[in-house]
Formats: sequence, structure tokens, C-alpha cells
Amino acid sequence: MQNLSSMDSLSPELAEMAQAHIDYEVERWTGEGLTASLQTELAAALDHLATVRIKDVLTADAVEQALDLALASPEDFPLADLASIGFAAVQRVVGQSESGLSDVMSRADYDRLVGAFIELKQIQRVLIEQVTASKAYSELISHVLYTGIKNYVLNQSVVARRVPGASSLMRMGQHALSSAAPNMEKSIDRQLVGFVNANIQDSVRESRQYLATALDPELIRAVAGEFWDSNAEQPFSGAVGLVSGDSVSAIAEAVADIAEAVRSSPAARDLLLALSRDFAANHADESVTDYLNSIGVTQARLEAVIAQWAPTLSAASADYVAERIRVEILGFYLAWAELP
Repeated sequence: MQNLSSMDSLSPELAEMAQAHIDYEVERWTGEGLTASLQTELAAALDHLATVRIKDVLTADAVEQALDLALASPEDFPLADLASIGFAAVQRVVGQSESGLSDVMSRADYDRLVGAFIELKQIQRVLIEQVTASKAYSELISHVLYTGIKNYVLNQSVVARRVPGASSLMRMGQHALSSAAPNMEKSIDRQLVGFVNANIQDSVRESRQYLATALDPELIRAVAGEFWDSNAEQPFSGAVGLVSGDSVSAIAEAVADIAEAVRSSPAARDLLLALSRDFAANHADESVTDYLNSIGVTQARLEAVIAQWAPTLSAASADYVAERIRVEILGFYLAWAELP
């Protein structure tokens, strides 16, 4: 029994009733009683939600108001700091891990993932077009062509005999020629650069066609298999070690800035609103409980979570819960005692 000193203004009968009420509720919501109480309330809530349709909860106005509330962010919200702490924690934990790709994914699942990518032919086509249309790709092709042609001219005797002055280049070597006859090499460079630049579009187009043809399922599977063989047993800590702390901070800051830009973007809001309304429309006539069951959030699973966490929660907060129960119930009885 708890001390009744705070109940002095109550009659003995009312004080005894108040204390019995307090003890009853404390027993229900602390210790072993907490698990049973939460599971009882869960069952009652799910029974009720079985009669509630999603369209009754996710009305158009409710969806929009909830989205605006979720997207609202205090100006002083430390998103960048939280992102930096989070990234640093991941880097620290994963950096100490000896687990690798094969520990979190089987080869069969990996092959299934590769197979799914192979079926995304439209995406592959778009990726090839986007990559080969970039300026960086054109510069890469130009460099490869220039280097390849120049090396061929400088080192192949058949060509060297047919290009005026190239035979001397063969005998003296490129470095010697650079000193003895710099103008000759510059002239060859200018001609090669001009040739490459004049034909770069044709080269890029042909490389695009080659990639579209060569990037067949067999090649993709072969490359994916080589990647697995080389990296599946390697610990993640090796990859994490390649990223410095400064890089993590820079990435976190960039992610925070991007997240803030997306959060405040009208386009992002419109997209999320459309997705939310689409969800509400597609599941309008389902009950909340039926939908939860369909995604695996069943009563049995929730009861298991309660059974696992309720004892820990109670141990950490039993005194606080008991005090709050005492304050609320005693407040009711004190108010009752003052009624005429």
C-alpha cells in the first residue's frame, strides 16, 4: 500500500477506495501486468479497426493535412548534424564488421537480382544513350582514339614506312624525336587530333551500337559473376575504410541539403500527395486491420513485439508510470470529494 498522507482531505472510505483504484491500475500497467494489458488493448483496438475503412480515416483533407504536417520542419532542426552523426555511426560500426556480401545475401539471391536487372532492357537502353551522349564519354573516346592511333603510328613499322618522317621516329624513338625534331611530333599530333575530332560523332555512335549489342544477358551475368567472386568474401570494413571522416561529413551535409530541398519543393509535395491519394483510393474499402494483416502486421506479430519489449519498458519506467497513475486517479477522487 502506498502512503495515504496526500489523501488527508478524503474521507477514510474514499481514501481507501482511491488507494485500491491506484493499486489496481499500477498492477495493470507495470511489471508483468504491462504485457497482458498492452496485448488486451491491442486485441480490442484491432477488433475495432476491423470495422473502420481506410476511406474513413484517409479522407482527402486528412491526407493533405497529414502530409503538410510531415513536411513541415522547424527552422532550427539540426538535419545536417543528425545526418553527420548517423553517417559517422554507420561508418564506425560497419568499419569494425568482418561481415561481407556473402553474409547478407546468398549467391542464388544475388543471381536473381542480376536476372531482374537483365530484364530491365528499356532502362539499359536509356542508360547507354545517356552515358554515350555525355561530354565526358566523348572526351574519353577521343583520348582512347588519339592514344591508340598515335601509339600505332609511332610503333608499327608498316605504317611508319608509309608516313613521311615516321621511319626516323621509329629509329630515334619518340623521346629522342621530341628533342631532335619537336615540330614533326607536333605536326603528327595536330593531324591526329583533327582526325579524331572530325570523326568523334561517328565513333560515339558506333560505340553506342556496340554496347547495345555486346551488353547481352551472358555478358552481364559474366561480369556480375566476376564481381561476386572478387568481393563476396571481402569484409565491408575494407570498403568503409576507403571513405575518410571528412568525406563522410561532406556527404552528410550534401544529403541534408538535398533532403531539405526536396522537403520544401512544391513538386515533391505534389508527388507525395498524389501517391498518398492513390494509396487511399486503391485501399478505400479495406478495413485498417485487413490492410495491416496484408502487409504482415498481424496481431500475433505485434503481441510478440509487446512480449519482448514490455518487460524492458516497465523496468525503465515503472516508478514514473505508478506516479502518473497516482496523480491522475487521486486528482479525480479529490475533485469528487469537493462536490456538494
